[in-house]
Amino acid sequence: MTRIISKTIIKIRQKFVRAFLSFRIFNPWFRTPEGIDFLCDVLKRTDETLNRLSPASRKAAIRYFYTTNLFNRPFGALKFRIRHGFFPPSFIAISPTRQCNLSCDGCFSGEKSNEELSYETVARVVSETNKMGMDMYVFIGGEPFCWKPLFKIIENFPKSNFGIYTNGTLIDENVAERLGKLGNITVCFSVEGFEKETDERRGLGTFNKVKKGMELCRKYGVRFSFSVTVTSKNTELILSDEFVDFFVGQGCFDGWYYQYMPIGVNPNAELLPTPEQREYRRKRMAEFRKTKNINLYDFLNDGPLVDGCLCAGKIYVHINAEGGVEPCAFYPFAVDNIKDKTLSEALKSPFFKKIRSYQEKTKNYLSPCPVVDHPEWLREAVAEANAKPDQETNSELFHSLKEPLDQYGKKYGELSEKVWKEEYKHG
Repeated sequence: MTRIISKTIIKIRQKFVRAFLSFRIFNPWFRTPEGIDFLCDVLKRTDETLNRLSPASRKAAIRYFYTTNLFNRPFGALKFRIRHGFFPPSFIAISPTRQCNLSCDGCFSGEKSNEELSYETVARVVSETNKMGMDMYVFIGGEPFCWKPLFKIIENFPKSNFGIYTNGTLIDENVAERLGKLGNITVCFSVEGFEKETDERRGLGTFNKVKKGMELCRKYGVRFSFSVTVTSKNTELILSDEFVDFFVGQGCFDGWYYQYMPIGVNPNAELLPTPEQREYRRKRMAEFRKTKNINLYDFLNDGPLVDGCLCAGKIYVHINAEGGVEPCAFYPFAVDNIKDKTLSEALKSPFFKKIRSYQEKTKNYLSPCPVVDHPEWLREAVAEANAKPDQETNSELFHSLKEPLDQYGKKYGELSEKVWKEEYKHG
C-alpha cells in the first residue's frame, strides 16, 4: 500500500514539475518541447540517485534542481528583466586562473601564465549575480584546484552551486572529504577517451589519477561527472557503448561532450569532427539518452533543446583569468572587464547585443554556433566592437583558420538544414 502511495506521489510531482517547466521563469534553459522532455528525464534520474550522495551534497542537489528554480531564481530573474529589459543568464563560467599542473597539447585556455582573478573579484561577481536569481558557477581553467581561494569561495557561498572542471590529478583523500562535507559542488573530470587517449594528451598516469579521483568522490558522496573533448580522431571511441558504460560504472551522474574548437594553443582545424561525424554524434546521443542511466549533454549539438546558442548572456557568459567578459569560453574575445564594470553593464554592451541579435535570426537550432557554424558572424561582431582576443593565437580565427571554418560552416550547414527540415519539421 505504501509503495502504491509513493508511486502516486511521484506521478503527481512529475506532472507538477512538467507544468512549471513550461514557464520561462522556472526553466530558463530547456524551453523547447524536446528540452522539457529532456529536463524531466534529468530530474527523474536525479531523484533516483540522491541516495548516492553525502547529506550535504543531497541537500545541495535538491536545492539546485527544485527549490532554487521554484522560488529563488524566478523572482531575481523577473526583477532583473523589469529593470534591464531582458532575462539574466542562468550561470557563469569563470576561469579563475591560467595556472595548471599539466601541459596538455592544444589547451583551449591558451599558454599558462600567472594571470588569475582575486577572491574579491570573484566574490563580487557571485554576490551580484545571486541577486539576479543565479546560483550556478562553473570553474574552468587553467586548473581550478590550482587557484588558492577556491574553497573559500565555496564555503562563503553555501547556497550557490559550483561546477569544477578538473584534470583530476589534485583530488586526494582530504580534498574529496572536504568536498563531500561542503556538498555544493559537482566535480567534472576531463578525459580524452580511455587511458591511451587521455595519457597521450595529458601525461602518463593521468587517467589512473582520474579513476582514483572518481573513487574518492564516490567514497565521500560527491556528485561528479566526466567531460570529453570530441575531435575527428576520437569520435567513434567516445560514442561507443563501452566508453559510456565505463563512466556509468565509475558512478558518474552526468557526461559532457564538447566539440573541439580551434582556439588556444596550436589551434588545428583538422581536429574538428567532420559534419558527418557531428551528425553521427547527434544520433548516438539520442540513443544513449534512451538506454543509459546517465545524464548526457552535448554543448554544441543540443541547440534544439535550448533554442540555439547559449552565449552572450542568453544562458551564460565566460569570465577569463584577466577579467575579460567573453560571450563564451570558445568565443574568446572581450570588450569589457569585470574588474571595471558590473556584469549587468557588460551584458548590455553593443558587443553582446550584436551577438544576441544573430541568435534571434537563427532558425536552424542544429547549426547555431558563431564560431564553427557562422564564423562570419563572429568576425563581424568582433570587428564592430573592436573586441580583443584573450590569447594571440585566437586571432587565427581571422587569418589561417578563416577559410577552413567557412568551408566547415557551409558543409555542415547543408547537412544540418536537411536534417532540421526532415526530423524537426522546420523549413
